[in-house]
Amino acid sequence: MSDKKRIIIISPTGALITFIPERAVVVTPSDTTTFDSGVLFVGVGGNIVAKPVGNSSVVTFKNVPDGSFLPVHVVQVYATGTTASDMLICY
Repeated sequence: MSDKKRIIIISPTGALITFIPERAVVVTPSDTTTFDSGVLFVGVGGNIVAKPVGNSSVVTFKNVPDGSFLPVHVVQVYATGTTASDMLICY
């Protein structure tokens, strides 16, 4: 058994998602900057405008709660429209 910590996320549909992050990096929302894909941790909740992996367009995740993980792999968090803060990308 691995000694790595696992994060278990319960998706909005009730599915359990197991994720073992190797790194976490502070996310500064930007309309131009992308990053390596990963799962987003949200310290202070709100709306998140992001580009998921494989999407050609952006989506808005509304009312994401404080201290939660967004169960979608994203490559960009946009400054325009994002009200959540204290975010980390975990991968």
